[in-house]
Formats: sequence, structure tokens, C-alpha cells
Amino acid sequence: MNRRLYRDVKNRTYISLFYGILDIKTRWFRWSNGGHFPPVLIHADGRREDLSRGGTVLALFDKSRYAAAQTLLCSGDVLCFYTDGVIEAWNQSEEEFGRQRLEEVLSSKANQPAKEILKALTSEMKRFARGAAQHDDIAAFILKVPR
Repeated sequence: MNRRLYRDVKNRTYISLFYGILDIKTRWFRWSNGGHFPPVLIHADGRREDLSRGGTVLALFDKSRYAAAQTLLCSGDVLCFYTDGVIEAWNQSEEEFGRQRLEEVLSSKANQPAKEILKALTSEMKRFARGAAQHDDIAAFILKVPR
């Protein structure tokens, strides 16, 4: 994919990409990160893990290589995928929401269903921004492994 994009993208822009395949039966998640902000995995025991293994952004270099990794997802684990607009969301003082706040919300709500975790993240971001205009898209996806 990187070589194709490198050939087709003419103005030397780049694309970040996180790619994963989840085997629902075994709960093994095989993934690779192409320069995207690393998804956050909050394990049921409270440990945090960044899914950062992979390589650089796509379309910038012709012969980039990308490593893959596997992670076993366990009951109660929470996995959060997000765009840069989440952690770079500003408040009226131009302070960023940041990765730490994201992780705090995820950790504090990890025992809740995915829908409630996402609702809590959205609410906390709105409270933090206090109506400040945002400069980027804001998207998040929560995967909660059933108990």
C-alpha cells in the first residue's frame, strides 16, 4: 500500500494508518501502525499499552517497511482508537486535551460498556473545550472485550 501511495500521491503529503485484524474467536489482534497516534489499550488489570509498532507514515518514502505485532485481548480490556483531533483539541486558552487526559478518562471508565466510555470521553472533551473552535476532525472508536 505504501509503494502504491508513494507513486500516486504527487504533492508529497502523507497518510497515517493503523491497520488491524481481530480474530473474534481467539481474541488475537494482529496489527501494524503506519505513523498514526498509537491506540491505547487499557488492560482489565489496569496496565496501559500503546500500539505503536509498525513504521512511518505512508506515501512519504518509497521503500518503507512496516512491522506487525500481535496482542491477546482479554476479558475487560478496553482499546481506544482516535484521531489527532482528540488529543489536540483546544480549550479557550489554546491548551491541548492531551494524551494524559484521554488515558485518565479511559482508565476511570474502563469498567463501563464501550458506549458509556465513549460518552464519557465526549463529555470530558466538551467540558475541557468550553466551546472553543476546533481545528481538526475529532473521532474515536472504543472496543471493549466482553467478560
